Amino acid sequence: MNVRQFRWMFATPVLLALLTTLASAQEALWQTHNSAGWKALKVREFAEAQKQFNLAIRQTEQFAPGDIRQAISLTGLAASYQAQGELPQAEALYEGALAIAEKAMGPEDDGVAAILDK
Repeated sequence: MNVRQFRWMFATPVLLALLTTLASAQEALWQTHNSAGWKALKVREFAEAQKQFNLAIRQTEQFAPGDIRQAISLTGLAASYQAQGELPQAEALYEGALAIAEKAMGPEDDGVAAILDK
C-alpha cells in the first residue's frame, strides 16, 4: 500500500462523516423554515409565512433536483397566496408543486392527490 492509498483509507470515513453532518444540517434548516412558514400561515401572518417558505425553498436547492421537500414548501407558499386571495400566484405554485410531486412519487400517490385537492 502506497502513501496515497493509505491517506485515502483514513480520509474517506472522515469525509463521509462530514458530508452526513452537512446533509443533516441542511435538512434541519429546511425543516426549521418550513415549520415556521406553516406556523405563521396558521396565525395569518402572511408576510412571515412567505418569507419562511421562500427560505425553505431556497434551502431545497441544496437537495437533489425534484426533491419532494421542494414540493412541500411550494405548497405552503401557494397556500399563503391562496389565503390572501392571490389566486394566480397560488395556482402557479401549486402547479409547480404538483409537477415535482408527480415525478417524485407517481401520479397515483396520496400526496399528489392532496396537492390536487387545493
